[in-house]
Amino acid sequence: MAGIAALFTREFFEAARARLKPDGVICQWAHTYDMRPDDLRSIVRTFASVFPEATMWLVGEGDLLLVGTNGGAIDLAGLSGRAARGSTAAALKDVAVPDGAAPFALLSMFAGGAAELKQWRRCADSARRSHGARVLGAARDLWPDDGRKRERAPCARGRRARPGGAGRDRAGHRRELDRRRRDAAQGGRACAIAYEHFKRAVRINSRNADALSGLTDAAAGARRQDDARTWLQSLANAAGNASVRVELSRLLAASGNVDQAVATAEEAVRLAPDDARAGEQLASVLADAGDGARLGPLAERLVSRFPGRDKPRFYRATALFLVGRTQEAIAEARQLAARNATDGRTQNLLGAACATAGLGTCASDAFQAALAANPRDPVTYVNIGVYRLQSGDPAGAIEAFSAAVTLDRSSTAARQGLAEARAALAGGR
Repeated sequence: MAGIAALFTREFFEAARARLKPDGVICQWAHTYDMRPDDLRSIVRTFASVFPEATMWLVGEGDLLLVGTNGGAIDLAGLSGRAARGSTAAALKDVAVPDGAAPFALLSMFAGGAAELKQWRRCADSARRSHGARVLGAARDLWPDDGRKRERAPCARGRRARPGGAGRDRAGHRRELDRRRRDAAQGGRACAIAYEHFKRAVRINSRNADALSGLTDAAAGARRQDDARTWLQSLANAAGNASVRVELSRLLAASGNVDQAVATAEEAVRLAPDDARAGEQLASVLADAGDGARLGPLAERLVSRFPGRDKPRFYRATALFLVGRTQEAIAEARQLAARNATDGRTQNLLGAACATAGLGTCASDAFQAALAANPRDPVTYVNIGVYRLQSGDPAGAIEAFSAAVTLDRSSTAARQGLAEARAALAGGR
């Protein structure tokens, strides 16, 4: 992106290393999507030329973290011991690595060390200040027209890198691996592994809600939704299992098959009327479809049947908003937000309702609270973009929609909003 190419040059990395303390660490972000393999290799080679003991970590679908040190190689073998010290466990939990999941959750993201970096250094040129072609290449790859396949990860070719000795530390990582796999972070290439283990867990107990939920989440990360949908359909047909139907409904809704998602969730409710998750899944599909007329009565029944749960009240507020009872929706959402200020969905709903009612301060505060709750939720950025566009701030809308596209490149709402904001900005000039 124009203006930040200097942050990927040898000169910048050398300047950074010169300012690090003896035990200092630098983490450089890059991405593996919408980029030519040669450009990605160039970034990695450039970083490795200054930090030869660096490691690579693949987070999520395509975010690459290059970690360099000024004091030798990172001791991967002692990772689990350090993960339990001091405030480290809390810090890991803050980035979705729960207690007991390290080191596997972290090592599942490991993409290579000094040996792999050395290989990359042999097949790429270094990026220096004069390489403006990197910026032009990145722009070209962001909006390709030739349909060529992108390299999704730095380790896409050849065997997967393995951190030597990390599985034999004092915590008995290898002995605990099977137990921890189901709880591991499912980012990057670990999703395929996690998917198979969740599938095994569901075979053992097809009514285990955590295993089923993990299965569908891992399927999305591994791009195995079709396989998961077919397999869950076979399980649903074999027995009266409401839990399977709840997850099947989630997959159907995610693929855009709203009618079948509704029908599957309704069957789950029929099979397990006392299971709140079944009714809440049906409410979720109706809410996403914007069907306030059907959502309202369902939400009222759920609130009456499960008075201690917040989700039914959230769907009641959503139904009120969808049918135009905006002030009532705001009142309901405010009560929910007061009970749980870190619920991003409630804050998003409150922001949208306040924006519709012309309550600017309320909308801004709610959207900021939603960002604080989850700074990587593309829905929040889309909502902020819509709000800014309606408020006559197309430049601010472009910023928000661009963030949403970065987080979710498949978001139609984000891309459409970005196009509308750019058109509005151009028309105002």
